[in-house]
Amino acid sequence: MCDVLLKAPVLVRLDALEGGRFQAAIQARLMLAAGEIDMTKRGLDAVDTALLKRGFQRVESPLLSPDGRSSNHVAVVWLDPQGHPQGGWSQGPALQGQVELLLALGDAPNLRSNPLKRMGQQQLRLRARPDQLARLGWLGPGWPRVVGKAPQLELEMTALPEQQQPGWLRLQLDVR
Repeated sequence: MCDVLLKAPVLVRLDALEGGRFQAAIQARLMLAAGEIDMTKRGLDAVDTALLKRGFQRVESPLLSPDGRSSNHVAVVWLDPQGHPQGGWSQGPALQGQVELLLALGDAPNLRSNPLKRMGQQQLRLRARPDQLARLGWLGPGWPRVVGKAPQLELEMTALPEQQQPGWLRLQLDVR
């Protein structure tokens, strides 16, 4: 299951929480091939079993849409022994051979962000200090010296539309 999730396109959101056990909730929206969802569900069922053994309660509730109203999808929510939501998941319908999976930790899953689209102008932006990346082993010796010595890097990756360049990314690196 981990390999499937690690290879899937993902949109991650982090929200501050006012109270409760955690200071923030994290939610990931993944796009999976429809044939991979059964294996993923089996993995989530194993998580359910482990949480139930630890005193958590599994409930199903309507998934909230961006405007706060109930959508026509159901979310599995894990409640701690005090009845507070600690995470959960929801599955969207299969469309064009793909299924959207919503995973949440720290709060119940919701649809506050826009749906994930696999094609188009997705962007990945990273701002980092090269010296920290090198210490983590994420910036190898093959990079030009100017990149390794820069006080800050900004990296932006954008998928080119399939009709223009199938399988290609546009990469822009700004050394400051």
